Amino acid sequence: MDDLSIYDFKTNTFSVWDYVVFGGVLAISASIGIYYGCTGGKQKTTSEFLMADRKMHLLPVTLSLLASFMSAITLLVSRNAVWCRGQNIRLSLFYCTNVTGFNKWISVLLVGIVCTFYTTIGGMKAVMWTDSFQICMMFAGLIAVLVKGSIDEGGFGNIWRYMEEGERIEFWE
Repeated sequence: MDDLSIYDFKTNTFSVWDYVVFGGVLAISASIGIYYGCTGGKQKTTSEFLMADRKMHLLPVTLSLLASFMSAITLLVSRNAVWCRGQNIRLSLFYCTNVTGFNKWISVLLVGIVCTFYTTIGGMKAVMWTDSFQICMMFAGLIAVLVKGSIDEGGFGNIWRYMEEGERIEFWE
């Protein structure tokens, strides 16, 4: 069970549908910025642009704060690191597999351009709603992985047993 040679993390790359979802998430994020740039009071005052006019609902503020603490990198890194090293590890960006097939700097540049765009156009309202959308996407992805993994492995009970046999569960250490 500890032999990870059967898993070649370097060959995991995006399929066509993965690129469609990735592009869709970036397009929706940019669209949120355009929407709030055009309809969100058109960001006429500094207070409206930087502070969302202090009139945001609790849900987007809460989800935006959650997104600040729980990034996609954390999800990708921690899952891989826990599998490879057990649950009591220090997280490191060195464990993160670039699955897009893009050069990492192109990925960073692409996402950075989209983030800069929606922030500049839509202000803080766009940032909070985009964070909310992205955190919902992360939770949907986690649920999809749990459901698919449970189905593939014959239920959560089998997964738990595999983790116990491989000494991946160490609550008391």
